[in-house]
Amino acid sequence: MAKETRSKSGTLPEAADMLQMVWDDELAAIAQKWADNCEFQHDCPECRMVESFRVGQNIARDTSSCPSKECSKQEKKKLYKPDWKNVIRRHYDEVKDFKKDWIMSYDGKFTGVGHFTQVVWSRSWRVGCGYTVYKVADKYNKFYVCNYGPGGNVQVDYPGLCKMKDPKKAPTYPRKTDDLLFFCDAVPETKACALQVNSTRKLENKVTLSGNYYTIKLRKGQVANITFKKEFSPKGDFCVRIIYRKTASKAEVPDQSDAEIEIFNGNGVIQKKLKTTKLEFLPYQISLNWKTKTKVSIIFSVKSSKRSHIFDLKEVLAHDGKCGTKDI
Repeated sequence: MAKETRSKSGTLPEAADMLQMVWDDELAAIAQKWADNCEFQHDCPECRMVESFRVGQNIARDTSSCPSKECSKQEKKKLYKPDWKNVIRRHYDEVKDFKKDWIMSYDGKFTGVGHFTQVVWSRSWRVGCGYTVYKVADKYNKFYVCNYGPGGNVQVDYPGLCKMKDPKKAPTYPRKTDDLLFFCDAVPETKACALQVNSTRKLENKVTLSGNYYTIKLRKGQVANITFKKEFSPKGDFCVRIIYRKTASKAEVPDQSDAEIEIFNGNGVIQKKLKTTKLEFLPYQISLNWKTKTKVSIIFSVKSSKRSHIFDLKEVLAHDGKCGTKDI
């Protein structure tokens, strides 16, 4: 397959934080399985779901026929041969429709450039592709499918690196934390990630190609109380942000779980409900104001559903100042 040249875009500045792309056999196997369906459309997001990350997808199709009534061996060979370089170039050429001023205001809703933005998405660093040829009447259809991980075209800010030191490990993003009140990115060995867990079910730590996260699975009538032992002391206005995922264990089942974040000090507690996220990790943040020692806790429960439900926690941080006033 042709190598993707992602760091230069012609009309846009060169990339400053793009990860080097590497091949992923799992993504390729899923892409090939979908291509073999011979159905020119995207599969469902949960159909291509993997444990490590959200998966994005680009597809393409070329249609042709034999120039003669009876195809020669040479003609058939050409009909079945993929042209990856041309397909990727077509996706990339959407750059001509991409406006520079969209970069700082990207909301994932711009149309006509989704193939391009996925190809150059800086934090997508694994790719796997599939290909097939199928015939409809007298037409030969070349169907191309590429899966990208983590999927792009999402409204999140990322730091980044340029070179993958080890393609088998998650990329390490430099993170300035000395000016934060609290920071835990689900690395159990760190002091801030010391936990007190009250539940009949075990809280596990998952290590994936998109980083660590805590996960717990509950059934009907079960509750989990996850409290971070480390306290922090704000100086007035401060912000607490978590990155989490909450959903039923089966994608087709409605989420019937409850989750809330509790932020408490010696004088009381603030409780806020967390919404369903389905497949995505989403941020939740809240601005508060006090000057006393503070702790953060997550309460997760399943009351009535017979199906198991999952809560995943990727990151918890707090900083002085209201939410949105600090580049984190």
